[in-house]
Amino acid sequence: MSVVVELKPYEMIKPQLKKSDKIGIILCGICPIICGIGMNDMTKISKKLKEDGFNVVDMTVSADMCYFPNILKHKDLKGNVAIILGCEAAVYNVGKLFPKRKVLSAMTTFGLASFKGKKNVYVVRKLS
Repeated sequence: MSVVVELKPYEMIKPQLKKSDKIGIILCGICPIICGIGMNDMTKISKKLKEDGFNVVDMTVSADMCYFPNILKHKDLKGNVAIILGCEAAVYNVGKLFPKRKVLSAMTTFGLASFKGKKNVYVVRKLS
């Protein structure tokens, strides 16, 4: 399944964090990348967090985070907070894998997608 996603503004993520948090950032390597969100965006978020005095301890990419077995490969993700650059399914799966961690979504999921090549993304069914 593919979805259309968009980064939330940094100002929506930052207030959910504490300076004492140890933050791991994980990027789904499928839908966000097709929607034009990638490693550069993850790096920018990390840089802004560090500039604002937050402690980013890990960054990683996972293929197909909506498929739970792929998330299992990232049991070593560091930190007590996980910022997810992925759809709602990715946030759900990371929350299941790390039930004692705070899991934050850094993206808005708009709906099911049709892709006609990178960045040519169309919502075919909106989420209600």
